[in-house]
Amino acid sequence: AMSLMKNKRFNLLLIVVVTVVAVWSLLPTWCYISPFHMNFKKNHLFTWKTTKAEAINTYLENEIAKIEKQNGLVFIDTVENETKTFPDTVLEYMEKHIQGLLKKNRIGEYERYKSLKNKLILFLKTKEKSDFEFDEVDLPFLTQFDAFVRSTVKAQATVHGDVKKFGTIYRKAIAEDKYVPKMNPFLYFKNVVGESKKYALSIEQVKHLEANSNYPGNLDIDTFHALNTFLFQIYASGLRVSDTLSLKWKNVSGTQIVTDIRKSKKIATIPLKGSPKTINIIRYYMPGDYKMAYLMDFNDPLMEKTLTPDEATKLNKNIRMNFVVKDDGTFIDHTRIDFYFDDPFRLNHLLEMYAEISMSESNKQHIFPYIYEDTSRMTELAYYDLLGTRTVKYNKHLKKLMPILKTNISLSSHISRHTFANIAKARVGVDQVAQMLVHSSMAQTQTYLDQIEDETMNQEKINIINSF
Repeated sequence: AMSLMKNKRFNLLLIVVVTVVAVWSLLPTWCYISPFHMNFKKNHLFTWKTTKAEAINTYLENEIAKIEKQNGLVFIDTVENETKTFPDTVLEYMEKHIQGLLKKNRIGEYERYKSLKNKLILFLKTKEKSDFEFDEVDLPFLTQFDAFVRSTVKAQATVHGDVKKFGTIYRKAIAEDKYVPKMNPFLYFKNVVGESKKYALSIEQVKHLEANSNYPGNLDIDTFHALNTFLFQIYASGLRVSDTLSLKWKNVSGTQIVTDIRKSKKIATIPLKGSPKTINIIRYYMPGDYKMAYLMDFNDPLMEKTLTPDEATKLNKNIRMNFVVKDDGTFIDHTRIDFYFDDPFRLNHLLEMYAEISMSESNKQHIFPYIYEDTSRMTELAYYDLLGTRTVKYNKHLKKLMPILKTNISLSSHISRHTFANIAKARVGVDQVAQMLVHSSMAQTQTYLDQIEDETMNQEKINIINSF
């Protein structure tokens, strides 16, 4: 029996080594693996010595699990017959991981892991416990935690993400060579991916919103701003709400808007020249003096209706003071050019004003009317929380547009992103849509992760925007 076990152990180790060599030989462009990258005691790659180590380790774990099942044994990894114990409890270790993310300014991950920890605390209360050890994590534990979260969370896709993050923490503890499990339960637990329904508006619905983008009338001022912001997100190639609300006038660069994408850390460009819809949206939000200067030259009735009473009084006074003397010596009021939506002269004039604002003292102001605070000295965490509260406010007012669309779809800022993608995919290839959306998901746009959005696609963006 001992001889059989030794043979199985030898065969298992041999298969692991062959698998590593196979991965190395078949994927030379994916990553480079040398024997010095391999921790043969744990049959894992050292995660800090090569890229893609976590993905390969997951693959190795799955292959080892299959072999264990086929041979009817569980491979217990020990070092010189001594099983290592992990000094931290699970919650203590998670807290260290969470604080590490905060120090690295990875705020999105910080918030998600903090949420996972809070769910674990609530789950433990049902067991009348306040903490637990890594050795307590087994298949029954994962099954019960999965059921608990599914009973408390509406979005089932969130449950899948929570269990996946829990597994990441568990594997990280093992990778640090401080904890050796008798069996990794995550290899055998089936983490079901919940179906997530994604809604998008049709071209007809977008046109309907554009036709109703008047104030005052059937919209209050807050809903009017929400509608403008939502349409801008669509015109801006489905720009995420956090990136949209973060836009400042300093991001306007002549004929386009250039901004860093918070999630993927890449760069996105939003074309302005040639896109009357985009140019006209942001005219409502110019700083006061520039707005007055524009209205002195152009008769823009809709924009005038968005002025405060004091601004309206000041504008009328300035128009009367800037009279014109005719040849016969009589006076007439200051003349203004009538508003035409796609008048090239007026649009070019706005672009010149936008460029001037971007170089003025007002360039630190946010474009859309949701963030008024000076965020230059805010910590990343404080700014993340601020964006969250203002996004809630924005989405609340978007809900008021549902009766206009005659839909029961719960309108939210992210639907603008789905809408652009849905309209764009019928006109351009998937690769171009992926670049326009500046995706960060490896599963969605693995080929394009290392590419920065190409400015040559601006004309295609304009064509898409002008097609509806």
